[in-house]
Amino acid sequence: MKKGSAQIVAFILILAFVAGIAFASTKAIGNTVSSGVIYTNDLVNNVLNSK
Repeated sequence: MKKGSAQIVAFILILAFVAGIAFASTKAIGNTVSSGVIYTNDLVNNVLNSK
């Protein structure tokens, strides 16, 4: 392996790793937001129904 190709491989691996983390965190944020929305809806419904 030449030094240049090793650097390219390392760069691709790092890129894939960062993309994986970004995807995972985006998914986690999405889940949190949707649970938050569902929770808020339930809260609003409870307040409206209690009157």
